[in-house]
Amino acid sequence: MPTRPVPLSVSLVGAGKVGSTIAALLKRRGHRIVSVISRSRSSVRVLGRLLGSPVVSTHLKNLSPGTDLLLIAVPDEVIADVAAEVSSNTVFEKKRLIVFHPSGILTSDALAALRDQGAKVLSLHPIQTFPDGISLRDQMNMMKGVWYGFEGEAHVRSVARSIVKDLGGRFLEIPKEGKILYHAACVLAANYPTLLLEAVERLSKALGLPGLKPFSPLVGTAVQQALGRGPGASLTGPLARGSHMVLQRHLEALRVQDPALAELYEALGRFGLVVAKETNRLTGDQIKTLQELFTARK
Repeated sequence: MPTRPVPLSVSLVGAGKVGSTIAALLKRRGHRIVSVISRSRSSVRVLGRLLGSPVVSTHLKNLSPGTDLLLIAVPDEVIADVAAEVSSNTVFEKKRLIVFHPSGILTSDALAALRDQGAKVLSLHPIQTFPDGISLRDQMNMMKGVWYGFEGEAHVRSVARSIVKDLGGRFLEIPKEGKILYHAACVLAANYPTLLLEAVERLSKALGLPGLKPFSPLVGTAVQQALGRGPGASLTGPLARGSHMVLQRHLEALRVQDPALAELYEALGRFGLVVAKETNRLTGDQIKTLQELFTARK
């Protein structure tokens, strides 16, 4: 990293999946993990052994004074509190300290207590999912080439780029005022497709079909086309054709089978009309007719 010797001495606060993975990736790159702190005694001991940390504790006061890079990977609600507590620790030379958190929703302002004492602070959020039941090794393998959303002041940009490089990722700068919308996009990308697949699976099983398996090629092709050609250009099916009769029959059947799925279908239909209109897929009459269909039973 710029103006800093390698390897760095890295400390981690929080033994969750995100922090554990980032710390393990930094260790793989050759940096030293010098302290691991977590409220969970059992978790911190296991992680401390995996990372080879000489200091393992449940108390922030035990953070290694030789720390160059501090990762605060705790729940969003307490990041600022942890930063404030660390700022009161007199063993750190704050002006040589780099501090970052991996929150997708909070900005670097959550670390203001340390920034005010001269530390270089930033937020660096991995644009990847961290599912349950995945080993640390497998999660690390899933991080290759992942984008990291950086937010921070201009003078720490080069530091952030160096961290991302060591993590084996790609750098993406997020404007501070856009952080909440950025995180909403991440949630839509990671969580909502899963919910759509849940809807498909429910209908499939209700018909006695084997869940998602028959639909896997359809899903795979749709995602591949959307990522390659763009979602708007890849939209197909009755909505893209403006087929009022088909969509109406879908809604009628869904209202009987599962009203919640009918509401979901309507909401997606309304957004689909926005996309279809922007891409000139439908005539004005078709859009008007479908708008009435998707708002008739709000």
